[in-house]
Amino acid sequence: MKKLYTVMLSLLVAVAALVGLWSLVDKDATESKSENRRLAAKPKLSISALLDGSYTAELETYYSDTFPGREALLKANGVLNRFYIFSGKKDNNMLVIDFTNDVGEGGQALDPLPPPVEEQPDLQEQDPVIPEEEQTPIEPEVEEEEEPDYDSMEVTNAGSIIILGDRAMDIPTATDSIIVNYAGAVNNIHAAIGQDVRVLPLIAPNSGQFYSPTDMHTGAHDQKAMIELCYENLSPDVLSVDAFSVLEKNRKQELYFRTDHHWTQLGAYYAYTAFCETAGFEAVPLEDHESGTYDRFIGSMYTYTKQYPQSSVLKENPDTLTYYMPIAKTTAAFYADANIGNTTTYWTQVVNPDLPEDEYNKYMCFMSGDHPAAQITSDVEGPVCVVLKDSYGNAFLPFLTNHYSKIFVIDPREFNHDGKPSLDLVSFVQEHDVDDVILVNYSFMINNAKYVKWLNRLVGLAYD
Repeated sequence: MKKLYTVMLSLLVAVAALVGLWSLVDKDATESKSENRRLAAKPKLSISALLDGSYTAELETYYSDTFPGREALLKANGVLNRFYIFSGKKDNNMLVIDFTNDVGEGGQALDPLPPPVEEQPDLQEQDPVIPEEEQTPIEPEVEEEEEPDYDSMEVTNAGSIIILGDRAMDIPTATDSIIVNYAGAVNNIHAAIGQDVRVLPLIAPNSGQFYSPTDMHTGAHDQKAMIELCYENLSPDVLSVDAFSVLEKNRKQELYFRTDHHWTQLGAYYAYTAFCETAGFEAVPLEDHESGTYDRFIGSMYTYTKQYPQSSVLKENPDTLTYYMPIAKTTAAFYADANIGNTTTYWTQVVNPDLPEDEYNKYMCFMSGDHPAAQITSDVEGPVCVVLKDSYGNAFLPFLTNHYSKIFVIDPREFNHDGKPSLDLVSFVQEHDVDDVILVNYSFMINNAKYVKWLNRLVGLAYD
């Protein structure tokens, strides 16, 4: 028996050694097709990261994401998961996946609110810009369907995502201190860049607010209350955009995908009309934009839950993605850092009507997905803006080309941390003669402590 144990132990050690050697010599994957996400990069070693424990945590995440044979193991796990099914009622305690590109879970602890940057004494106060005349949001003519009784429908859990009928959703939970700190970060940006540049935050709810049972969008899950709390804590000179009201009014339309966590471009258009009302622009009618469709779009909600049998309803009921082309003549390029024009440039389209047939993520038709930085140039005679955004901003950007001659797009998740390139937003705004700084985020981001820190770091405020 002792010899058998020795042989088994030797085999186990040999297998472990081979896996370890494999992990050292194989090429790290950068994205997971099965999960529809980018994988963690190897963290940068530093004394501060070792002392605060972040290096070890990030190294564990990196190794977990790049473990040899990971995709094959995920497929095997999916097969095993089909031997059982998780289902639950709507009073279950749920964990929530955060689709915010390596920014951590929404409800993590937060540092105290950073103090605002002091206003420059030589700058005079400037009243918020008020449109010369009341703008009436342009309502596209879209057929509405009768709203289901969501309270009477069965809620099924596929891991940490809920499935209701043929729709999958993630439900955010409010952390008030983080929301207040998000507002503080916006105020810090406004104070740092000065009164001559307008700051316009637009916070969007996700689909859980409109298409879930009542107790999943009330109380701690009430996204309207989250957004109101954020806006109540903004400086009076910050021009907050009420996208929630117009989205709620038109919720019977296809404002969000059923198989993906993003809004549709129709949802983004309604938010754009609210933005125009705040910014003093006249919204261009939706029907003036040339449109097209991608059929059989099965998005992130399915890719994250496809190992569960109950998620098959998503595959059997794919979305149709409708896109709207810019009216203005546009060019677009994206960059690996914020040195616009001085680094390797990758040309793309604001909206791509010709995605490759093998591109399963049809939302990539908007700006070719997320990038650290991008520049959009249009042939309109208008001001210049910077857009600080998560992936919700991608479907929103095409409509801004109706009004801005240049749009600089910055993803705060890609700067000033973890070996990422650096960006000084104040210098960037001055260098490019920016008139407006626009923030487009959805409800998970205002509940995310890391994202708040990264916004503050754009103006040189680091609170770790």
